[in-house]
Amino acid sequence: TSDPSCLTQEEAAWAQVSLGGTALREARAELAEARKQWHSLQVEIETLHALEKGLESSLHHTQRMYSSQLQDLSQVILGLESELEQVRGGLATQRQRHSQLLNTKMRLEREIATYRRLLEREEGR
Repeated sequence: TSDPSCLTQEEAAWAQVSLGGTALREARAELAEARKQWHSLQVEIETLHALEKGLESSLHHTQRMYSSQLQDLSQVILGLESELEQVRGGLATQRQRHSQLLNTKMRLEREIATYRRLLEREEGR
């Protein structure tokens, strides 16, 4: 083992082992960092999934609430439309009755005028 070429080969081998050890430590450190990042991303994904579920629940609740309000308002509109039709029907009836009363008044006024003329003729005799 006192051969200089053997010593150089041995030193080269130890240098190679040392480099391999350093590379192994660096690889392990990178692996540990990658695992930390992976775990952090997993936690973030779980958080985002929980947020998504919460938002979906809120959306469904809001949709049900507005759907219910829309139904209620539709019923109110139907009631008001029905009431409006009744009022219009009442107005048509009132107009018809008013027209009949006006015709009756005019007929009575003509009859009264006719009777007055008859009375005036009788008195004039």
